[in-house]
Amino acid sequence: MSKQKAVEPAEKSEIEELREKLGLTVQEFAMKVGVREYTVERWERNESKPSPMARKLIGTLQGAKSKGTEKGVKKSKK
Repeated sequence: MSKQKAVEPAEKSEIEELREKLGLTVQEFAMKVGVREYTVERWERNESKPSPMARKLIGTLQGAKSKGTEKGVKKSKK
């Protein structure tokens, strides 16, 4: 009998963690950042890194999450 090592799942990338926290699919995240789905998938597999402009847009998404606007409900002032 040969012993096989248990394969541990790869750690999630920061991009994947953020996308999941935002509750977005790869397609939705890609649309918000202005890139193709394949690009987001490559970021999540750590095969490439976001460009400076993409990082800026991703930062905007992070800011929206931290400010609580992810609830999607804005109170109107009267």
